[in-house]
Amino acid sequence: MKNLTARILTVLLPSILLLAGTAHSQYKPRTLIVTVPFEFTAGDKAFPAGDYSIVSTAPDRLSVRDSRGHVLASLVAHSAGLPNDYSRPPRLTFHSVGGAHALTQVWMESSIGYELASPQPVLVVAKRRSSAPPAQSTGAGNN
Repeated sequence: MKNLTARILTVLLPSILLLAGTAHSQYKPRTLIVTVPFEFTAGDKAFPAGDYSIVSTAPDRLSVRDSRGHVLASLVAHSAGLPNDYSRPPRLTFHSVGGAHALTQVWMESSIGYELASPQPVLVVAKRRSSAPPAQSTGAGNN
């Protein structure tokens, strides 16, 4: 029985790998070029205001790139479904709390949307930082 299973796997495994590689190679990356006028977070990284490109590198992956095309972050996303208004232009959606902005959705052309993980932990930390009293430092002085 073990011998039969091993032979079946030996025949099927290369075929499965070949098909998986073909399916992945047929994925067409999409790029959205944006100017974000404020600091924001995406995933667990913070970014200054500026020009970025968001590239869908796989059906469940996005990369944030700077204006020179360098990858700054790779993000895991899932399909956000279709927006209510199909004629809306490509866009980013942010969740904002206390002056902190977290990227939550990316809408490419053709109404293709990606949703990122919940930004709550990042926003809670940002809110705590903004409401915390300023840190005080004590220096060694000559008294």
